[in-house]
Amino acid sequence: MFLKNREMERVIAVINESEEPRHNLSEISRVLWPEFIEVSECIIIKQNNENLQELNMDHIYRMFGDRTGFEASDSHVHMMDLAKEFELQPLEGFKFALKLLEIWECKLKRHFPQYQFVLILSFDGKDSILRFHKNRNEEGSWLNNNDLDGYEDTAILVKYVG
Repeated sequence: MFLKNREMERVIAVINESEEPRHNLSEISRVLWPEFIEVSECIIIKQNNENLQELNMDHIYRMFGDRTGFEASDSHVHMMDLAKEFELQPLEGFKFALKLLEIWECKLKRHFPQYQFVLILSFDGKDSILRFHKNRNEEGSWLNNNDLDGYEDTAILVKYVG
């Protein structure tokens, strides 16, 4: 249970109304505990105040091949976009991404326990990218999991959740 006064309600209303992050900490807080939504059998990160009811699946199939490709492309975050420090010190961004992977794992399991997910963390020496998609047997993984070493210039970590 929360108790709050009118001033706290006013402050919360102000931050809920603002659409654009005012500084990097706003962006970091948005990805630390993102709002995942389900639309047209896809799980994606809700962006700002978007209110998607359904996706244009014809467009998604043309652009991404399948739902898995769409989710992996749409639901990702670059660490260097979150903080200038991660651009200057890529390994710090990578360490942050490892923790973020654990947080997303918890959040996805908590809100969508009926699904299995694939979380993918990549690091190319300059930037870390965390992404996810639902595990769909009929579509397969976004990556070639049988040859992760084939991605020679990029470190890859794949974690199955659920």
